[in-house]
Amino acid sequence: MQITKITFIGTSAEYASVRHLFEEPAAAPSSSADDGRSRQTIEQPSYEDILRVLRHSTLLPRHQQLLKVLHDEESYLSRSELATRLQVSPEQLNGILGSLARYIRRIPDLHGSTAQTAPLRVLLDVTYDNGEWQYRLHPDTRKALEAEGLI
Repeated sequence: MQITKITFIGTSAEYASVRHLFEEPAAAPSSSADDGRSRQTIEQPSYEDILRVLRHSTLLPRHQQLLKVLHDEESYLSRSELATRLQVSPEQLNGILGSLARYIRRIPDLHGSTAQTAPLRVLLDVTYDNGEWQYRLHPDTRKALEAEGLI
C-alpha cells in the first residue's frame, strides 16, 4: 500500500502528538526501544491527572476498547498487533489514537507539559522497537481504570 497525499486538519500542536503515525519507518529511530522523544523531558503523569482524563467525560467506545485491549496485555503491543486486536485497519488505528490525543489535550488543568507535547503519554507508554511503534498502559493508568470500574 502507498499513501501519496494526506491532508491534516488541526493545529501544529495537535499534529505534534500524532506526527509519529505519519512517519516513514525508514525515518524512524533505530530499534533501540527509543523513539527519540524519550531523550526529551517527558514528565510522568500523576495519578490525579490520569483520573482527570478518565473522569473528564465519557470516553468514546473506541477509546474504551483501546484501553481494554491494552489493559488485557501487560507487555507492549506493536501497532500492527494493536490494530489486529481492535479489528481495525492501521489507518483506523491512526484515527483512534489521534482522537484520543485531541481528547486529552483539551482537558483543562492537566499538570505538566506531557498533556500538550505528547498527550497519549498521559495514559500510555509509547516506544519504538523492532521497526514498529509499541504501546502499553502506564501502571497508574491500569490502576485508575480498575479503581473507576472502567475495566
